[in-house]
Amino acid sequence: MKPLDATKFANIVDWLATVIPIRCVLAAPADLESKPPFNFQLILHLDKTSKATDFKTVIDSWLDTVPIGHAPNWVIGNHDRRRVASDSKPWLPVNPNDVTINVDSEQKAVKSHLKVYEELMKLRDEDDFYSSRYGTAVLGTNTFVILMLVAQHTTNGDGIGDLRGIIEKLPYLRELGVQGFWMSPIFKSPMADFGYDISDYYDIQPEYGTMADFDALVAEAKQLGLKVILDFVPNHSSDENEWFKKSENREAGFEDFYVWHPGKPNPADPSKPLPPNNWVSFFRGSAWQWSDKRKEFYLHQFSVKQPDLNYRNPRVVDQMKDVMRFWLKRGVDGYRIDAVPTLFEVADRRTPVNDLDGPVEIANETLDMVYQWRAVLDELQKDNGGDARVMRTASYSRIDIVMKRDSSAMEIDNTIKYWMSNMPTGQVANWVMGNHDQHRVASRFGENKIDLLNMILMSLPGVAITYNGEEIGMTDVWISYNDTVDPAACNAGPDKYQYTTRDPERTPFQWDDSKDAGFSTANHTWLPMSPNYREVNVKVQQEVDGNSHLKVYKRLGYLRRNLAWMKGTLKTAVSGDVLVIFRELKGYDSMVTLANNGGGQQTVDISKMGYLPLEKFGVYRAVSLNSIHQEGEPVAVGRIVLDPFESVVISAKSNYFYYEVLNSRPNDGK
Repeated sequence: MKPLDATKFANIVDWLATVIPIRCVLAAPADLESKPPFNFQLILHLDKTSKATDFKTVIDSWLDTVPIGHAPNWVIGNHDRRRVASDSKPWLPVNPNDVTINVDSEQKAVKSHLKVYEELMKLRDEDDFYSSRYGTAVLGTNTFVILMLVAQHTTNGDGIGDLRGIIEKLPYLRELGVQGFWMSPIFKSPMADFGYDISDYYDIQPEYGTMADFDALVAEAKQLGLKVILDFVPNHSSDENEWFKKSENREAGFEDFYVWHPGKPNPADPSKPLPPNNWVSFFRGSAWQWSDKRKEFYLHQFSVKQPDLNYRNPRVVDQMKDVMRFWLKRGVDGYRIDAVPTLFEVADRRTPVNDLDGPVEIANETLDMVYQWRAVLDELQKDNGGDARVMRTASYSRIDIVMKRDSSAMEIDNTIKYWMSNMPTGQVANWVMGNHDQHRVASRFGENKIDLLNMILMSLPGVAITYNGEEIGMTDVWISYNDTVDPAACNAGPDKYQYTTRDPERTPFQWDDSKDAGFSTANHTWLPMSPNYREVNVKVQQEVDGNSHLKVYKRLGYLRRNLAWMKGTLKTAVSGDVLVIFRELKGYDSMVTLANNGGGQQTVDISKMGYLPLEKFGVYRAVSLNSIHQEGEPVAVGRIVLDPFESVVISAKSNYFYYEVLNSRPNDGK
């Protein structure tokens, strides 16, 4: 090669000074004195086969390790690695494509790689690049919050939560570190069962707002990087739905839209047929209701106001797919699908069953219907782009998480292993600790286990789903029969309503210590407020000087961006009363969650308990409210002492060369 003359060398230096200002080498503002080590993670862990998820996890992992007050730096190529655009071995000979790929030709071209790069460097000089918040998003390992819309926040003073109320509180969800939320049904409804009885699948319940409010909610959520998931109720509609009215009148095309049966002859009175069989509704009483207009019985596995749709009618299947497409096109990111196991029942409805069992479920047809809905979501993604649309089905299966107040660490461990061992290959697990149909976690397991259970939930691989209020430790509220609104409890009567009521876990969310916890300015709320709302609320837990349940939850949400929690292997173990959850990924710190589920002090050695041996010392990354330790405090991994019901998350380096060059992508380390 000919040596460069002084003029050419000066020109190159001038060009470099134009395109790569010195302050951009470390990707930091000039006034921020920061001298971190060079970040070679993009070089070490990415290659031409890397996907969006791989880029996201490498970026998040590095940012999680940058000390407060220091700026990150990014290196995509250097003199020790092959060119970004090439797999060939680099060295001295001039590249044979220098005639077409060179600075001069790229500067003269209308569009070129060089001009794109120059524009990017100009953008980095703008204030928005320095002042904006960092965030990346790829669907997969996410955290979602369940919002009981009626209990969230009201903006019109009527004591009932609404869409505008959720818009006002979206920044709170973002601060929690969640990636999205799903709302209880928002569709038009006579509200016999909190909106799960839908009279119009294409409109908004007036109490909650308007279609314009909904569109504003979706737009604001997307602006904040939050996914909006709707509660889809396909098993039944309201008896006030136009479809049911047409079916009851036997109008053409709707005759078999619902499950009808003429009933059995009644020997005592031939004019009054008997129900087809002894099937029992979930809300007590017969699952069959007589229609004087049609002179037949209709099936209702839930309330008498919720007639079952007939999924053996192709018109019903097509109609519900159309409903899904309608809301997907308005910008929703997916659905939580309610009451999936009740979609199909035995074709011969004369079949009697045990009164406590209800209609016989048909698994194969149900699974096929779920796959058809999944195809609808995939079709919309293919046509419109973006992330994969979310679909979560609600089904209390035999391998569901079944835990109780006195569950031991071993029982929790067995439940996790049982679920993971039954996960189909390539599918993402999801974990639900509580919801609007189950007693509050703090009431089911004890208030001393609030942080412990949230740590277990957030440490597991896949999607973590939290019922709004569990992050601050809300508890069940005693509701009198006079204040009861749950139809299942109302049907049970004043002597037995407490055995079936779901009202205690559905009380209004507790925002602050003002009147009615900041939920509403009305004189009456849809359910009574918890008497402890002045002590247990968001404002108190945000402003407290020390730790709080909310601060623990936010910390866990932040840690879920850690690469080991996103892509690492899972191993669980038990030591005495302590459940230990290992998340490990080659080349990264191991993340270890320890939850003392017992009433005595426990000492645990985790140094060789995981797949990889750990170095002698780790660091506390999150600690429960009842812990004496602090985040950032060092800990000897060979002797970790846990007080009763204490839980912690620890990070520790594996005992091998930390900056080893990986031969494959990070997610291959599973």
